[in-house]
Amino acid sequence: MDWSAYKTYWSKYLMDTTSTETLLSNDPKRMKGCHAYATFATLLRHVELEQLQNMRVVDYGCGTGRLARLIAPFCRQLILVDVSVEALQACQKRFGHLSNVEYRLVQDSNWVITDKVDYVYSYASLIYICDANAFWHTVEGIDKGADAFAIHLHSTINEAPYMAAYPDIGRELHKVKGYRPRPETILNRYSSASSGRYLVEWHEPDVRGKDPFFYKTSQAFSGVPTGDEPSSLCTRERLDRFLCKEAERWYADGEVNKALELLLELAGAETKVWEVYNNLGVIAFDRSDVDLAITCLKTALSKGGASEAANNLETVLRASGNNSEAWLVGQAQ
Repeated sequence: MDWSAYKTYWSKYLMDTTSTETLLSNDPKRMKGCHAYATFATLLRHVELEQLQNMRVVDYGCGTGRLARLIAPFCRQLILVDVSVEALQACQKRFGHLSNVEYRLVQDSNWVITDKVDYVYSYASLIYICDANAFWHTVEGIDKGADAFAIHLHSTINEAPYMAAYPDIGRELHKVKGYRPRPETILNRYSSASSGRYLVEWHEPDVRGKDPFFYKTSQAFSGVPTGDEPSSLCTRERLDRFLCKEAERWYADGEVNKALELLLELAGAETKVWEVYNNLGVIAFDRSDVDLAITCLKTALSKGGASEAANNLETVLRASGNNSEAWLVGQAQ
């Protein structure tokens, strides 16, 4: 397969969007960051997040690390794989301070995992493989090398907003149709597999609409007894809480700016987890930004953080001289 059109497209895309890959991104040439975040929760749907620190993880088709940035600090080892030199260079700039991240450049789809890893996730990457043999070679290589995986099967990528930004490259990109097997084809092929668990689930993680994801789940991650159906462990709210706890740890270790940045991104992605807003309120108060602290703590209270958020809000209000409002908060507890 000739990958030149893809490499041209991603190189142009990389130049135009570098440094915009955050949860708050509204760049019209890419999906909103909050959609990317929901996508990541889908990819980690059958993973015990607390076990990431013991896991070797592969991001197959990492791009500029827009998804990897949410997992890189937390897993034992992260291997980033891509066909683009420029994309991997962008990742090296982004993750250069992390000793647990490795980089693998591949040609076409010929990379096979050479040693065992715990988890592989791949989003919007295998959809570019146009040859059935190459597709199955890649999937079977991932399956053989990984205890568990999550693979995004196909997408209406031509409808993505950033495609409109590159009409010429876009037309070239779609001259060759990718090999996109039906979910039934996948499951029929794996129905007699002797090890691992295979399932397809449909999700709507981003602006592209409803897409199938192919999973191999692991009992080691889920703790599900043999014979039971695997439970869906990761939702966006659960990922929020996991990242929020990591921000708390960073803050306790004195890495205030790092913690603040992550919490602000979670809030900007419109998380429903009250702890995020509660922690932002505490940090804002510590920095003498009383107005921001009050706003954040009121938001935390409205999202269900009744006791802790109310106590913190009352403390801030009394410290700022708003005793009458503090009294109302105290009465509401």
